[in-house]
Amino acid sequence: MFGRTAGFDIGSSAVHIAVRSKNGIERFVSESLPDCLAGTEAGRFGAEMSAFLKETCKKHGLRFDSASVLIPQSACLCRRLCVPSMTHAQMRVNIPYELHGFCGGDCIYDYSVIGDAGGGKMWVMAAAAQKSVVYAIKDVFRRAGIRLSAAMPAESAYANFGCIASGSRRCIADIGHSAVRLYMYAEDGYEMTHVIDGGCQEAAKAFGDGKGAPSEDCLELCRKLAAGIRNPVYFLGYSHPESVPDSICLIGGGAQITPLKEALDDALPIKTSDSLEMFGISGADRCIGAVGAVMQRGDINEKI
Repeated sequence: MFGRTAGFDIGSSAVHIAVRSKNGIERFVSESLPDCLAGTEAGRFGAEMSAFLKETCKKHGLRFDSASVLIPQSACLCRRLCVPSMTHAQMRVNIPYELHGFCGGDCIYDYSVIGDAGGGKMWVMAAAAQKSVVYAIKDVFRRAGIRLSAAMPAESAYANFGCIASGSRRCIADIGHSAVRLYMYAEDGYEMTHVIDGGCQEAAKAFGDGKGAPSEDCLELCRKLAAGIRNPVYFLGYSHPESVPDSICLIGGGAQITPLKEALDDALPIKTSDSLEMFGISGADRCIGAVGAVMQRGDINEKI
């Protein structure tokens, strides 16, 4: 069991877990949340969630030494910033100042250097997370008997994959039940995140078990959702043409809805792909965040 770590992505409808050993990702599992925990922020941080995580790990026989977790998107913020080159100590002072206009309350701040911006400046990805939420997450894992070693925003987890920031512009479209999040990455690293309220819950209900031809209601819901994803991509093409992604990887529950993927293929001017094509991982569309949480920066697909 030496060196095993686990990544957790606790969504609004399911928990996704990936376990990594020294040989790479061993396995990943998804477990639907019970009704008492699904869809509520408060449900993520109580004793019931601790019991659910403990039981899920026991049910699937997951054994590991420590864990990393994604911070809920509603409790964290990431920005790409261009700042004067400075020391780590100076950055610790400067980052809260740079982000104070975007977030309120008592926060924990961190950053990672993307690269040189020229003229004595550098690009960084700066992050802020609500301190109360991070401490609540620590309590959840402590009660579950899980040693939590790291908490991070999804933007950082996806940036751990070697195929991100590898000279191509990428977009990861996380199509969740309650929202769609577009994570944009430039050739050198993180660019921006765009959130679209209203996810695939209604389309998933209309799609059902996927047997038989989809109903007209299902097709219409999929076309509407595809248009909502297409619009910010088109807008990005007008405002920042150099940032338009070369391809979009579909993950999350919506990636399993066939008519939605077909509607996106029709609506988008760029190629769509799945987790196998972009990350080299088969069948992990819902677990990519958890996998990224236990990857090390620069890991490549072949190590998975």
